[in-house]
Amino acid sequence: MHVGTGNNQTFIDVNKLFVSLGTNLCCALPGYHAFTGCDFNSAFYRKGKKKPFEILRKSPTYIQALSGISQIPNCDIDQLLTDLESYVCRIYGFAGVDDVNTARVLTFNRAYGNKDDCNPINLEKKIDGSLFPPCKAELNQHFIRTAYIAHLWSNAHLPVPTNLLPSDYGWEKIEDKYFFKWFVGDQLPPSITSISNMDLNIEEEHDTETDGVCDITIDNSDDSEGSDEEENL
Repeated sequence: MHVGTGNNQTFIDVNKLFVSLGTNLCCALPGYHAFTGCDFNSAFYRKGKKKPFEILRKSPTYIQALSGISQIPNCDIDQLLTDLESYVCRIYGFAGVDDVNTARVLTFNRAYGNKDDCNPINLEKKIDGSLFPPCKAELNQHFIRTAYIAHLWSNAHLPVPTNLLPSDYGWEKIEDKYFFKWFVGDQLPPSITSISNMDLNIEEEHDTETDGVCDITIDNSDDSEGSDEEENL
């Protein structure tokens, strides 16, 4: 493969790369690229490609999941989504959490936790929503878009790569144009009570971790590698 310009031109031996990476990891690359951000799908803000790739190559589970999504509709969507939800938590620095909604609450508590019990809305910092992992409703749509894109790329050698419709996989068609379907359902919680109950459930789950310790880290470092095309989910 010829790359570069001027005095920086070179050739990359793609076959050698394939042998070095291995069949399983190479099969996961279309799904990995679509999942972490491409021309047709949004990226995880400031997470880039390098860190997610290092996490991927160390996990047979994530490799299998990102390989399997290109097989839609002949795959277990629910199981793959469960595995990739865990993958997103790892990308955001949570080693002991597998639920993105829980990761969002923990991110908020860690970064913006209020120390004034008398005034719970007196936050010390301005909230930056781009630092939060996507919620599960958004991740579901991101996932099925990823599946469609990976399926298309994996069958690009065929005369008809796919018969699937984008409108069934994370897009909606409006006046002959396709737009992201960001989520399905209510945009806001139905009541304050529902938020309080969810928060209590998360605290109880967190308190029951082994010996009261949960391996959680928050990583908001910029690993975007200078990309201007990334969007916050």
